[in-house]
Amino acid sequence: MNNKAYLNYEGFRKIVSTRASINLGLSEVHKSEFLNLKPVPRPLINTTQIPDPKWLSGFVSGEGFFFIHIHKTKSHKIGYQIQ
Repeated sequence: MNNKAYLNYEGFRKIVSTRASINLGLSEVHKSEFLNLKPVPRPLINTTQIPDPKWLSGFVSGEGFFFIHIHKTKSHKIGYQIQ
């Protein structure tokens, strides 16, 4: 964004491909406009450790509340759901 890459076609496609890989991806309208677009691969984060206690405290202080509930379920591939 600082380099104004979004002002040219390739820079804009890069932004859209990044957007396609986060949250729910692109809407159906946007998918129809960017037919050959491949979402940026999401990194696999394979850790069970919190890297730094300050990382977690940032969520708590930002929202005032932080809760995690993990339970078994048959509807998810790994057999658990995190809420």
